[in-house]
Amino acid sequence: MPRKSPKKALARVTTPRIPRVGDRVIPEGSSSVYEITRVSRDGRQVDLCLRGTDLERFRVPVDHLRFVK
Repeated sequence: MPRKSPKKALARVTTPRIPRVGDRVIPEGSSSVYEITRVSRDGRQVDLCLRGTDLERFRVPVDHLRFVK
């Protein structure tokens, strides 16, 4: 059985999506779709707003988000 080369295995690893203001996301533990209103300088945390309400979430780690198309 042929072995897979390390280069091919690394090519399959997906890079995390870079968050941008206006992106729509679903935070961990929620079923609501939020909009990103601010991205930290290092891109690790974002502020979120639930459209149509005054509800905001601050400094949410990007690891805890699922992006919506």
